[in-house]
Amino acid sequence: MRARPESEGPYTAVRNALFDLASTRGAGVAVLFSGLPGQMVSEPSKSAQPVLLELEDCLMDALRDRLVKAGSGEDEPTLALRASVLSRANVGALRATVLAFHALPEEERTLDSARRLARQAFDILGA
Repeated sequence: MRARPESEGPYTAVRNALFDLASTRGAGVAVLFSGLPGQMVSEPSKSAQPVLLELEDCLMDALRDRLVKAGSGEDEPTLALRASVLSRANVGALRATVLAFHALPEEERTLDSARRLARQAFDILGA
């Protein structure tokens, strides 16, 4: 995420970082689309909660750095809140993508369909 061009907005940068990761790591990203997403997303297990919070916190730090570099001019409390909201919205789009992916018939669960759903979810954030 930190390596994405500064010209990309926060949602585009996270989405494109996810796509970059999928391109370079392939099956490594597949773990996001395995398991029981309904339980993980609707009622996170105790083991899933720390992972999701860590992902949100890492994204929050990276987004905060991007906002500072872009010269947002916001005071620290406002900057921290903005980065936190953007981070959690990005993770929400990713979680919604996983749910939509698992709602597909098994034969339609492909990398292309995952990319399409992720693109749709992140486009909704930008709407």
